[in-house]
Amino acid sequence: MTRAGRGRPRPILFAGWEVGTYGCPMVKRTSLSEEVLSFHGEFREQGPSSGAWELCYAHFGRNPEADTEKASLHLAAFLASWGMMRGSSFLRNHSFVVHESIVRLIVGGKHGIARNLHARDLASQQDEILKLVGKLCKHYRAYHPKRRNPTTVLTSKILLATLGCSIGYDRYVVAGLRHEGIAAQLSRRGLMQLNGWAQERLGELDDLQKTFRAKGLDYPHMKLLDMYFWRIGRRSLNIQQPAATERKRDLS
Repeated sequence: MTRAGRGRPRPILFAGWEVGTYGCPMVKRTSLSEEVLSFHGEFREQGPSSGAWELCYAHFGRNPEADTEKASLHLAAFLASWGMMRGSSFLRNHSFVVHESIVRLIVGGKHGIARNLHARDLASQQDEILKLVGKLCKHYRAYHPKRRNPTTVLTSKILLATLGCSIGYDRYVVAGLRHEGIAAQLSRRGLMQLNGWAQERLGELDDLQKTFRAKGLDYPHMKLLDMYFWRIGRRSLNIQQPAATERKRDLS
């Protein structure tokens, strides 16, 4: 049993299995393509042909500035489907109108972030991404009863569903990132480490995009990475129940 050299922590390898970093349990080593295709196939079997993320992302790629109300409805439906209206979420106290200013900001294009961000450009776009996150925080903070910043889970999911420029930093994605030795933060450090990890798999990401486009599906690199980290993170936490039952993430 050996450990990778210096730098960011890497999993310990043993007979084709990984003992993850940060205390994550042993997980069978598989490729990014295997995980993403298995993930997509599992959710295809569970529901209709179009998921909440697909509908929202596609709408934001079709002239959403012509009808910001409809775009806000798509975003609200996506966030509800992906668990952002649960429990004590402050969004439960607001209608879809709470998203309209953000929709105008995103579709206005002044943020400088390329839609359908290629993984090779993640490092060069990190400042623009973090500036946009700051604007999201400022906007939603005004609607929080205690004037608190929105969670990284919320802001990252908005970026994933509208511009495809971030993974969604929820519980399982965070576990997946930690398993791979990547800082699980929407920060310069986290984005740079994610960029380094993805650079080693650009060919695989491009091939996956082609596979999905042949099926009529437009999946940006960040979406593919989100699917991968969500799946291995969920498994590393020993979640046994069917994914579609455990958490409605549609075809995400």
